[in-house]
Amino acid sequence: MRRKSFRTIAAVMAAAVMMTEPMAAMAYQAPSQADVGAYVVPGVAGLAIRYISGNPYVVWANQLTDDQRIEVEVTEDAAFNAENVDTTRLDGDDGRMRLSGLEVGKVYYVRARLLEAMYVRNADGEYTLNGYKEGAYSPVITYALTTAPGVDLEESYATGSTVYFRMGNDNVTGYEFYRSSGTGSYELVAKTGSTVFTDKNLESSVNYHYKIRTYIYDPVTGQTTYGRFKYLSMTTWGNDLKVRAVPVDTTSVALTWKKVTGATGYKIYRAAGTNSSTTISEGEQSRYGAYRLMKTIKGSSTTSYTGKSLTPGATYSYRVVAYKTVKTSSGKSRTIHIEGSDSATLDFEFITTNQIQNRDGSITLRWKQTVGAEGFKVEKKNASTGAWGEVAALSAADQSYTFACDAGASSTQYRIYAYSGENISDYHVVTATAIAVDKPGSISATAGADLASVVLSWAEVPGAAYYKVYRSRILTRYNADADYYQLPYDAEEVSVQSGVDASNFPTYTDEIHALTATDAHLEYTRTVNGTGVTAENGIAAQQQTIVGNKGPSQGVQYYYYVQAYRSNGTIVTGNESHETFSHSKWFCTPASITLNTVSLGRPTIASVKSGKKGRATVSWSAVPGAQRYYVYYSTKKSSSYKYAGITTDLKYTIKGLTSGKKYYFRVKACTANSVGADVYSSLSNTKSKKVK
Repeated sequence: MRRKSFRTIAAVMAAAVMMTEPMAAMAYQAPSQADVGAYVVPGVAGLAIRYISGNPYVVWANQLTDDQRIEVEVTEDAAFNAENVDTTRLDGDDGRMRLSGLEVGKVYYVRARLLEAMYVRNADGEYTLNGYKEGAYSPVITYALTTAPGVDLEESYATGSTVYFRMGNDNVTGYEFYRSSGTGSYELVAKTGSTVFTDKNLESSVNYHYKIRTYIYDPVTGQTTYGRFKYLSMTTWGNDLKVRAVPVDTTSVALTWKKVTGATGYKIYRAAGTNSSTTISEGEQSRYGAYRLMKTIKGSSTTSYTGKSLTPGATYSYRVVAYKTVKTSSGKSRTIHIEGSDSATLDFEFITTNQIQNRDGSITLRWKQTVGAEGFKVEKKNASTGAWGEVAALSAADQSYTFACDAGASSTQYRIYAYSGENISDYHVVTATAIAVDKPGSISATAGADLASVVLSWAEVPGAAYYKVYRSRILTRYNADADYYQLPYDAEEVSVQSGVDASNFPTYTDEIHALTATDAHLEYTRTVNGTGVTAENGIAAQQQTIVGNKGPSQGVQYYYYVQAYRSNGTIVTGNESHETFSHSKWFCTPASITLNTVSLGRPTIASVKSGKKGRATVSWSAVPGAQRYYVYYSTKKSSSYKYAGITTDLKYTIKGLTSGKKYYFRVKACTANSVGADVYSSLSNTKSKKVK
């Protein structure tokens, strides 16, 4: 049986080390080895499966000490044969472990036991860690997953006309997105096999409500299983203000921010210091700020303000609030806000703003202007002597510096400080490393002629002996500072056929010695004998299907990443000390693709009529296979189209248009692919109409 991998969110138990003193919450001290054998480790209490935020968790009631671990085993094999069991050891007392990677409808068996540190007294009378003793297994829980996992929302944000979602689920078929504006009912706007969805062409300054759920589609039974809904609201207006508060001198602060298009104005608030209590109540220490409105700025163009006559040495917190007054659908006025904040200290203090790790291992540090500083000095630590020596003198106007790792060293330590005569600020220590990781050339992905495989290609990387390609359902966050993506935790290596063995059995490798590869379902069959028998004994041989690389499935979106390696297994652009692959390595922009055997023709708008004031009815021809249609309109022929609605009919009436104004209209068709996810046609022709 091929081992099933169950991914769990859990800490892995650290390797036991010899200790001369027992840990603070030690469970058992044994006078001798014989006492260890006689000691009984407690059992696991209250083992159960519970749903938390729509996801299945293994939970238990034991309160673990620092010297106890819990070992959880999950398998499809009721006999718990070792090769078929996924074992996770948890360090600490979270009291739960998430189950992921399970398949709907399959039966799983779960059990657990405690492991406890045993300390034995040696000849010197000291206790040393002798290892971990295992307790008895708990009763087995039989469990079948009946719902899809809950939504794992990694990122979401709104612009003036879009709302963006990025998900972290790797073991679902896709997502359903429902949307409502105001008090209206929710409508299904997308069913997608991608972990990224952008809801486009929305009205600006509208508070949209969303409910999202995962789904798992079984192509064998045709059954779809759904997860629970996740609810959230997003307002389509504005951007990050990027507020910056910079000391000018000991009594003034210069405040700047990014322009917010369409803002009615900005309000500037200031708080002097913070209020903090030493009393802890309900598990928290009370901290709060008393903000005062300093100025209201009309219009959106002004993006700066200077606070004057401030107290030297004090710290001031600023909050900039962009506001906009809009009309609701009912005709009432309401105000929406976007805010950003920053602080400034009017004292001789070195205050950093951010630290960026570059792909060559260097560190770029940025800081605020330091009040009263004559300049800044950078010192480097001698790795042999430990002495610090000056390597750079910067002016008072400088606000950044890049620290590089010395050639041949694994790391180099620096410190930087502000100075004014004999007075210096606190040190800020920076360690540059010899990571020297760069991203390879970009990768492209196209569908194979069979529409069931993906053909991949990439640019040659100088010095590469071979390449590895990784497939993932997840798009990770982009780092604009260093221009890279990290590899997702769920990524699978793409295998290619490397030869045929003596029994005509295909062999595969993930080391690709070309600049192209095909990712396909590498399933093959060979004959194997039953355990302990041979075909010569008259026992019929068994047919066993051995599955190679699983390969891409129909209807869901994948992301492909590529990395180059030397012949010794190190990354070409990496340092020799980093010989093993790590998910933290940096990758190029991945290629994305969805394999679909379904396609739709382009709709054709037949007519647009305006029979009533402020309304337009759009009609179009039917598209074979289409299940619904999306309608858009704009006051410009080639841009700025807004979403009007969804319909299963061949016409749609748009209301609330401006009388006497000319509008342009477009339509696109939608249907479901093999896993129920949406497939869209291209947009229709454009048709215009002056509205009555």
